[in-house]
Amino acid sequence: MLVIRAHITLLTTAAGGRHGSISSGYRPNLRIGDRYTDVALKLVGTERLVPGGEAEVEVVLVNPKYVQDLITVGAAFDITEGGRKVGAGTITSCPAQPHAT
Repeated sequence: MLVIRAHITLLTTAAGGRHGSISSGYRPNLRIGDRYTDVALKLVGTERLVPGGEAEVEVVLVNPKYVQDLITVGAAFDITEGGRKVGAGTITSCPAQPHAT
């Protein structure tokens, strides 16, 4: 696992985003570049995030090996549920790249 920090914005429902809010433990997919990986989000400073809202989050990448070469501060990503984009974010901090095993 790899934990990074990011600033995210959820799309509004009218723009095709979620109908309901999210809380820590939400498990969407993250698309960075042309690759996808499973993540878990932990909201920082708030308990819930509504469609159209913004928040700082900790992003736990379950299988970072698929995207680790793309994880850099300032990199943009999409938050998806299946093939549907429900939000976007920008990486604000990340640890040194893990060593390949």
